[in-house]
Amino acid sequence: MKLTATLLVEGNPDLIMAVLAPVFRDRQDRRAVVRAEQQKEGVALSIIAKDVIAFRASMNSITQLLAVQEKTSQIK
Repeated sequence: MKLTATLLVEGNPDLIMAVLAPVFRDRQDRRAVVRAEQQKEGVALSIIAKDVIAFRASMNSITQLLAVQEKTSQIK
């Protein structure tokens, strides 16, 4: 089963790309591919996965990194 999703992460595109850099590094696993495109309002992410587990793993990686960035940006 093939799964696809497109997400728009709003905010500073340069910061978002830096935060999500670990997701885009060369991975051994080719069951899922995440692509990013910088836009004015943020970053558009495209996820293509060959199975549900790979899709969920990609989504978890993305949301965990964004959660860390969000929490650290609130520290003063």
